Amino acid sequence: MKKIYFFSLLGLFSGAVHAQTKTITTTETVAMPHKANYQQAARFSPSKLRKMIYSTSVDPHWLKQRNNFWYEYETPNGKNWYIVDPAARSKKKTVRS
Repeated sequence: MKKIYFFSLLGLFSGAVHAQTKTITTTETVAMPHKANYQQAARFSPSKLRKMIYSTSVDPHWLKQRNNFWYEYETPNGKNWYIVDPAARSKKKTVRS
């Protein structure tokens, strides 16, 4: 009984070690990692992205005693304000003075 248990454990460990090894042949090529391109990465810095991306989310401001809310949305043309009525499924652009 001890021999069977020993050989089953030996087979278990040798399989785990064998599965983790990798041999590389002379015809196989290993891909080299790419070098960092800092100039391209600088194009996507937070300060430059702020100039391209304006509003990315809606921050609802609920009106008192009503089920409506308003939110501000900024585009390259300026800021827009909308009043939303969820019950009626409508949205209306407003002019802020």
